[in-house]
Amino acid sequence: MSSSDLAARPTPLGMALFSAVFAFSVAHGANRHARIVERSAIVRASGTGRLIGARASFAIQPSLGRVTMRSLDGAVDVALDLFILADGSARPVSLDHLQPGAKNELSGDLPIEVDGKTIAASVVFRIENEALALELHTSDSALATEHHVALRITTPADTRPLFISGTGELADSAKAKGLYAIVEDEERPIGFASSRGEIGVELGFDESSEEQALTMRRTIDSPEFRSDIASTDLRIVLATPSAIWRALAAQAGVATARVFGEVTEQVADAQRGGREVAHARVVGLDDEGKPQLLTFADNSGRFDVAASTSIVMWYAALDATQTSAPTRFLPGTTYALKLDVSPGGELHARIIDGDSKQAITARLLVHGIDGTLDPSFGPDWRASGAGPVVDALRGDVSTPLAAGRYRVCATKGIEYSVDCHELSIEGGRGVSLSLELRHVLPTPTLLDCDLHVHARPSFDTLVSTEDRVLSLVAAGIDFAVPTEHNIVGDYAPAIESMDLSSELATVRGVEVTTYSPRFGHFGVFPYPGDKPVPPFRHSNINALFNAAHRGDPNRIVQVNHPRMEKGIGYFSVFGYDPDSAKIPSRIRLDFDSIEVYNGYEIQQPDKVEAVLRDYFSLLNRGRKYVATGSSDSHHIQYQWAGYPRTVVDLGADMGDATPGKVDPLAVVAAIKAGHSIVTSGPLLEVTANGARPGDEIHGTDPVVAHVRLRAAPWIDVTSLELIVDGKSVRTIEIKSQPTKTGPELGTLADVQARTIRLEADIPIPASPNPKSWFVFIARGTRKLDDVLPFMPVPPFAMTNPIWINANNGSGITGDKPEP
Repeated sequence: MSSSDLAARPTPLGMALFSAVFAFSVAHGANRHARIVERSAIVRASGTGRLIGARASFAIQPSLGRVTMRSLDGAVDVALDLFILADGSARPVSLDHLQPGAKNELSGDLPIEVDGKTIAASVVFRIENEALALELHTSDSALATEHHVALRITTPADTRPLFISGTGELADSAKAKGLYAIVEDEERPIGFASSRGEIGVELGFDESSEEQALTMRRTIDSPEFRSDIASTDLRIVLATPSAIWRALAAQAGVATARVFGEVTEQVADAQRGGREVAHARVVGLDDEGKPQLLTFADNSGRFDVAASTSIVMWYAALDATQTSAPTRFLPGTTYALKLDVSPGGELHARIIDGDSKQAITARLLVHGIDGTLDPSFGPDWRASGAGPVVDALRGDVSTPLAAGRYRVCATKGIEYSVDCHELSIEGGRGVSLSLELRHVLPTPTLLDCDLHVHARPSFDTLVSTEDRVLSLVAAGIDFAVPTEHNIVGDYAPAIESMDLSSELATVRGVEVTTYSPRFGHFGVFPYPGDKPVPPFRHSNINALFNAAHRGDPNRIVQVNHPRMEKGIGYFSVFGYDPDSAKIPSRIRLDFDSIEVYNGYEIQQPDKVEAVLRDYFSLLNRGRKYVATGSSDSHHIQYQWAGYPRTVVDLGADMGDATPGKVDPLAVVAAIKAGHSIVTSGPLLEVTANGARPGDEIHGTDPVVAHVRLRAAPWIDVTSLELIVDGKSVRTIEIKSQPTKTGPELGTLADVQARTIRLEADIPIPASPNPKSWFVFIARGTRKLDDVLPFMPVPPFAMTNPIWINANNGSGITGDKPEP
C-alpha cells in the first residue's frame, strides 16, 4: 500500500489495519528500578501530552487511556486504547494526569485493584531509539508473583497480514509468539517488540470491544528477571521497510548484520505475462527453517536489510507457486545474495477410491522435501488452497508449483488410508499423479459427525459456508451442525449448490455465545431458522435454557468446552467442583450433552482430562449426559474440521447409513441416546450383554464387554483403558505400529482386517453401586502430525457409558431438575 492510498482512507490506519490487543504480563524487571528523572514541560494545559520521535508523534489522552500515533507527514494515523487486565478482568488505563520526566518522557500513576486491595503502579511513555516505549511498573512484588496483570492496547479490526518472527504471516485468527511482530506495508510498516524477549500473538474475539481482536502478550517469570521492581514493556516502531528490522532488533537487543542482494527471473519480458521481480518478498529463515524476517525487493528487484545473525537461509517469492530455491547465506557476507524466481511447473493430482476407482472429495497435502519449501496455495480460510493444503472437490487438483522435490499425499479422514508419492517439478513441465484411498474401517451403521463448527456467519472466522462444507466432506464427515455465534447456521443451500447431498447430511444449529455477562457457550440443535436465538446478551442461565428447550423436546442442548478460559467455560464460571458433594445452587443441569473433547483443547491432554473428571463426576451423580467431541474449527489449514468428531451408531435396523439416505432427525435421536463414541482417530466398537454405548443393562448377571478396536494404518494406538464409575480398573497395552502411508495392498476384506488393533471379551468388575456405568478409552502416543500437518494431536477415543442397573428396576433416568 502506498502512502497516498493510506492518506485516502476515510478512517485512520489503525482502524483499517487490524484489531490489535497488545498484552504484556507484569513480572519482575531485570535489575531495573524506576528512574529518577528531571521534569520537563511537555504536558499541555488540557492535561494531554505529546511525544515526538524521528518519524512519528504520539498524542496521549490520559483520562481516556488513549495514544494516537501519527507519522510526521500525516499519512499514518493509528489510535490505540490502553487497558489493564488484572486476573482476567479488564478496565481502561485512566490516568488522572501526566507527569513530565526526562526529555521525551511522560508518566502517570495507575492504582490496580486485585483481590480487594489496591496496588500502586505507574505507566511510562518514552521515545527511545526511534520507538515509543510503553512501560508498566510497580514496586509491589505480589502483583508479579501472585497475579496475572497485563497492559493491553486495542484498535478496531481488519485482516491485514501480520508477520511474526518464528512463525511467518498471520492473515486471520491464529496464535503465535516471536521477538517481533510487523504489520506489513511496503511503504510504512509498523513493528512491535519488547526489551524483555518474545511477545505472544493471538487473533480472536475481544470481549471488551465485542470485535475481532489481535492480542500480544508478554510474560516475564523466569528467576533472572526478578528484583524489587516488577515491570514489562512494549515498543512500537514506525519506519521504512529497509529500517524497520534494524530498529526492532535494537529494541529487543538482537545483533544484526547487513544482507543485500537481488531477485532475478530467467524469463524474457515478452513471456513474463505481467509478473515482475519488483516487490518480490524476501524471507530469512533460521537454522530450524523458521521465518524470522520478511522484506520486499524494490522496483529493480534489489533489497538491503539489517538481519538478525541467527538467520542462515533465504528465499524469494513472487507468489505461492513461484519461489526461489532456499539459499544458505549468512548476514554480514560482503557480496550480494542472488535469488532466482524462475517459473516452475504444474501438478495435476487425481484422488480416487482405490476399490471403486471413482473420484472422491478429499484433502491434498503438498510438502517440500530435499530443501524445497512447502508451497502456500492461499490463506487459512480458503478450502481450495490454505497453505500446503487443498480440499479437492471430487478429487481433482491442478496447480502450479515452484521447481523442486515434493511429497504429495491425500487423506479423507480417520476411516481411510493415506496415499503418498514423491515427485520432482521442473520448470515449464507438468506432472500427473493418481492417489488411491481405501475405506479401511468398515462402518456400515456409523456416521462421522462434527457437532460444533464455524463458518463466515460467525464473527471470528473468514471461512465461507461453501468452503466449510467442502472441508467437512474432505475430512470424511457425514453429518455436521453449523454452530455460528448467536446466528442460526444452515449448510443446506451450500450442500445443494455443490451437489454434495449424498455425502453430507445436516440440521440447522446455533452456538449461544453469552456476554455481558459471560457464563458459557452452548450448542443448540436442531434449531429453526425462523425463530430468534436464545437470549445471549444481558441474559441469565434460566432465560437461556428455557428458550433453548422451548418448542422441541427432541432438541439437543449441549455445554460446549465447559472449562475453556476467559470466562467461556460454563463449569468454571458457575464453580462446579467434581470433587465436592455439593452442586452450586445457581447452576442449571438440564442440558443433554457435554463436549468432553474440543478441537481447541485436543493438543492439551491435561485440559481434556479435566473435563473428563467433570463428566465422570456427573455420571456418578446419576445423570445420563451424552459425551461428544467436535472440532470447533474456525480455520482450514489449522485446527482441522472433523478432528475430533462424534461417531454415531444408527444400529443395524437403520438400513443404509449413508448421508444421502439417513433421516437427519434420526441421527440427532441417536446422538441424544448416547449411541456414539468421541474420537480423533481410533474407532471403538463395544457391546456388553446385548447393550451398546448409551444403553442400560438390567439384572445381576456378570457383564462381559466385547471390544473391537480399529485404527487406520497411519494412526497410532498404544493402550485401552476400562473406567468403571470414574475409576480406572484395567489398562491393556497395545503394541505400537509404524506409521504406514501409501497404497494399501490386498482385497478390501484383507485391508480392513489389518486395521483391528485389539479384539477381546473383557469382564466388567462388579461395582458396589447398584447403579453403575463403564466406558472404554483408547489412546495413542505418536501424534497425528507425522502425517497430517499442523495437527500435533495424540490419538484418543472414548465410548459413551453403558449403564448397569443391578436392581433390575426402571434404571437411571437422568431426569433433569426444574430450574
